[in-house]
Amino acid sequence: MLPGGSHLIVPGLRESDMTDPVKSIEDAARADSSGVVVDLEDGVAPAMKERARERTVEALAEWGETDRPVSVRMNGLETPHAFEDLAALHAAPSPPSAVVVPDVRGAADVRIVEAVLDAVDSPIGIVPLVERPGAVFDARAIAEASPRVAALAFGSVDFRRSLGMPTLDAGADVDLPRYVVSMAASAAGVPALDTVYLHREDLDGLRAETRRVRAMGFDGKFATGVEQVPVIEEAFTPSPEEVAHAERVVRAFREAGDDVGLIAVDGTTVDKPVVDEQTSLLARAKAAGLEVDPDLDLPDDG
Repeated sequence: MLPGGSHLIVPGLRESDMTDPVKSIEDAARADSSGVVVDLEDGVAPAMKERARERTVEALAEWGETDRPVSVRMNGLETPHAFEDLAALHAAPSPPSAVVVPDVRGAADVRIVEAVLDAVDSPIGIVPLVERPGAVFDARAIAEASPRVAALAFGSVDFRRSLGMPTLDAGADVDLPRYVVSMAASAAGVPALDTVYLHREDLDGLRAETRRVRAMGFDGKFATGVEQVPVIEEAFTPSPEEVAHAERVVRAFREAGDDVGLIAVDGTTVDKPVVDEQTSLLARAKAAGLEVDPDLDLPDDG
């Protein structure tokens, strides 16, 4: 499974490959993101597809095995580049953790990629990218289509375009498909990753949106630039106030004993499902390096 937090998208091209680079594959080393997504699809012009594939394999070899997972957004299955991408990534000295499959239409698309990877006994996982209304309706089937699914992702830009909605409107309402994707990921037991926020300089807007999708159950979000990474990481990391409250909840419930099913903490009624959620919050905080009461004896993996 892919981790939550920020997943920085960088094109599979070096700065030297572009005349006016907005971002490049070198940006992956400049940001402390939870994950990296090297893009071979929309971020690469048609004439540069082969070069980007070569650069991506080079970068995977240079990075080797790292604690930060690297995924690669391959070209769509309807393009002539898709299977060349898969072949090159499998043959790479250090294959990526997963391939992000764009514009997944249904479970059958996931199974096509699965079959290709199975045929060569590849360890690469699959992240289906839900970008069409039809795919939203099939989101659970897509998320459950293969044991290789490492996360389920929502892409709002193409989703809005397919509906005739403005793609650059930061306030466009796409909460309904977001909820569906989040629920489908939860039902399948995989992380949910949210779409990009295109307005790179509007960090306040990004912060607000990230907090909103975290409240919807998303585990992470794609970042379009290095400057977005710390904002997304902060929004997905429990605050000190949340940690302190969760500690009080978990501690009070444990002290109440096994024969008590309902207690009140800070004026709020708490039962076991709430305690379980607050325990998971503390485990995430601990994994993020925050100080958590060691007497609570939390599991390392949440």
